[in-house]
Amino acid sequence: MRLAKPQVKALLEIMSSDDARPALCHAWIENINDYPQLVATDSYHAVMFKLPRDMDGQAGESISRTDLTRFYKLMERKDSFSDIEVMGMVKKSDHRFPAMGQILDKVPGEGSTEQISFNARYASNLEKVAGQPLIYKTTGKLNPMTANIDGNTFILMPLK
Repeated sequence: MRLAKPQVKALLEIMSSDDARPALCHAWIENINDYPQLVATDSYHAVMFKLPRDMDGQAGESISRTDLTRFYKLMERKDSFSDIEVMGMVKKSDHRFPAMGQILDKVPGEGSTEQISFNARYASNLEKVAGQPLIYKTTGKLNPMTANIDGNTFILMPLK
């Protein structure tokens, strides 16, 4: 994982800023499909970045939105946010995070996709953090749409 400054800005837009939901104001590490992943969401769209296997012992630790914002503000154009920065920023957390791996397991394989409505700004944020266009796999009108690139997963919830 290596994110440029514009991608970190987009990641901050994906993380919740709602203090009433403090767990979502963090990016956390979760073991999903035998790999540690950095997960961020506001419950409407989410991103999961694959991390090196040696970080699997840090599952449940997180990076606060405040710490990531501070890092972003100090970044130069040439700097990047990588696994090394994640390792230096994660901390134990008292918050209980949603189990994203369990949520993904419940997404059906296929479904009716005649018409799906989604928030275009959220789709744009995900493309910015990915650093490239995304092609989503749909699984029905009310199920999340997912895109996968190099082991990283991008999730977009449809409008209901």
